Amino acid sequence: MTETAQRAGHIPGAKNVPWSKAVATDGTFKPFEELLQLYKGAKVVDAGTGHRVLPIGERSSHTWFTLKYLLGVRRCVTTTARD
Repeated sequence: MTETAQRAGHIPGAKNVPWSKAVATDGTFKPFEELLQLYKGAKVVDAGTGHRVLPIGERSSHTWFTLKYLLGVRRCVTTTARD
């Protein structure tokens, strides 16, 4: 399976925050406040509620780690578009 879409479309209500926006130019994670503003601005983080991250290897694991361990989202799971 490649990292391209298997079919066109968008999950209704889904938000997209590319993992690259969560890192500084040197490849390290941005500071907590910057991450919080990034994900709040995209309406992804709101009071630590649950979020799903679609699986595409390292990109989704990066976002999952950011939400779960850096921003403290209590329920963050990976899923497939079929779930």
